[in-house]
Amino acid sequence: MRTIPMTVLNQHPSEVAKLVEAGETVQVTRHGKAVLRLVPEPTAADPLGPLIAAGLVGEAVRPQRAPHRAEPLLSEQRADEARAWLSEDTGA
Repeated sequence: MRTIPMTVLNQHPSEVAKLVEAGETVQVTRHGKAVLRLVPEPTAADPLGPLIAAGLVGEAVRPQRAPHRAEPLLSEQRADEARAWLSEDTGA
């Protein structure tokens, strides 16, 4: 992510827009304090891209699959109890 002062954005808006169009996130500061963030528009191919660019989520460090369980999380009896409780709660 690139950080620029507000004066640069005011004096060179086209150049800043080109950076964002190229996929770069630009943070704009006023008197050293971040006041806004310009992020590229999301694409259908990368739904997490904008969230990563905005700093709301991070890229996976070591993506892993969930561990394989030898036995189910709920016994059949507990699952039946849960279904019954949900049916009572929803009125179904």
